[in-house]
Amino acid sequence: MSTVKDPAKLPARTTHISVGTIFLLCLGYNLWAVSIGWWNSILGWHAMRQCQTALSVYWLLHGGSWVAYETPVLGAPWSLPLEFPLYQWTVAVAVKLFSTPLDQTGRMISLLYFYLTFAPAYYLLRQLRVRRCYTLVFFAMLLVSPQYVFWSRTFMIESAALFLAMCYLAGVARYLESRGRLAAVFAAVSGMLAGAVKVTTFVPFCIASAPLVLARARRFRFQPSDIARVAVPFFVIPASGTLAWTYYAEAQRAANPLAGFLTSLGLTSWFFGTVAQRINGELWHALVNDTIPDAIGNCWVWVGGMIALCIAPQRWRHACVCLALFASSELIFSNLWINHNYYAYANSLFLVAALGFAVVSLLERPDRRRYLGLALFVSATIVAANAHYRRCFLAQEQNVTSALALDLKAMTQPDDVLLVYGLDWDSKLPYYANRRALMDPGNRAFDKPEMRAALDNLKGYHVGAAVFCNDARAMPALIGQAQRAFHLRPSGLPGDCDVYLAAARDPTDSP
Repeated sequence: MSTVKDPAKLPARTTHISVGTIFLLCLGYNLWAVSIGWWNSILGWHAMRQCQTALSVYWLLHGGSWVAYETPVLGAPWSLPLEFPLYQWTVAVAVKLFSTPLDQTGRMISLLYFYLTFAPAYYLLRQLRVRRCYTLVFFAMLLVSPQYVFWSRTFMIESAALFLAMCYLAGVARYLESRGRLAAVFAAVSGMLAGAVKVTTFVPFCIASAPLVLARARRFRFQPSDIARVAVPFFVIPASGTLAWTYYAEAQRAANPLAGFLTSLGLTSWFFGTVAQRINGELWHALVNDTIPDAIGNCWVWVGGMIALCIAPQRWRHACVCLALFASSELIFSNLWINHNYYAYANSLFLVAALGFAVVSLLERPDRRRYLGLALFVSATIVAANAHYRRCFLAQEQNVTSALALDLKAMTQPDDVLLVYGLDWDSKLPYYANRRALMDPGNRAFDKPEMRAALDNLKGYHVGAAVFCNDARAMPALIGQAQRAFHLRPSGLPGDCDVYLAAARDPTDSP
């Protein structure tokens, strides 16, 4: 007796096997791609930000405070906290436990946070009734996204902030489903940490929680007490924790006379940008030429996604919400997204998810449209992997070194301070020299009030060398002041910077 198989189930089974195979291929590509340049220095793209984070970890490991942590580039007091240092703590603990190199440990921890993000993402997709097999569509596209392949392997806080924000959103969804107190506590703590680690990453996820709460409130007719019970853990506590850390960090930075540009008021315009940036094409140029290609390979892939949603529209609401969340970060923090392409790490996930819903909308159909979904899925992953190879591969292969930093490390003592002009407050030189530094972004003379205060704070420290780069090399009066104040002599080192070394060590010397 023969059994007649439903012909509609054969494509489904084939589709599931195909999706799993493509996911495994994407995972293999990701593991290979992140390994490229693994043992290189972190002096690649946005090296200033990578070295700033690494410098803080270095001084955590060498006696610095673990809360008011040091980023010693603007002189004493050395504490210049910006983000809550959860990522830095994780890296420091890993270095202590496993005695691994700092650069590579920072890369590994960043990558692990990225992979951990898949856990809350899986829960959220299942809450949206995405089949287990089809969750692999989203994960595969994340694994080959140029944005997530490249920046997940850097010494930066981005993946840690994304993981915490995803945990927050998953906690919100879990509470709305179960009303469990543990879920509310989990969401509140995750949200508080996410906001303190990186508020610009947390904002779109906080926005994303609003439609979840409103949909649940409308369905179950929440009473005022229910609304308060939701608002406190999901909005009030995360916002309060973020503000508390912000005020604490700013109070620490205010003690440094050269850190005036790091106040909240001073950073506001840098964070939000101008109206002109949003309407004169600058933002849209960055979106089309950088953000979208970094996320999904190119803009044409999304055209295929829109066609897919027209053919199989059952997931169009999910895709549109993801697109709105993707756009929210760009519109709120426009200047950051224009000037720093790694900031899109926070919201590119939503663009990838929107494309994922377009693919899944086809795969869920009980007819030949599944094959169109597979075709779009394969095309999207190939385009993204190719874009990573074209845009990022050479940058990962390059191993940039700093001969000047190595020379200064050899010519000065571990507790010496470097006086640096002409390099803004770039942490690359202090990090690879393993020295604290007084770097003046304003190239101010010693008799200026802020510089006078900064030099007074150096009493008790020994300035082992002074470095003058770029425009500061052509400031003889300033160089003369440094030579007289710290008894410096020309080092004769060749290069793009002029280096002056202390003639003799005398800890009692002061300017």
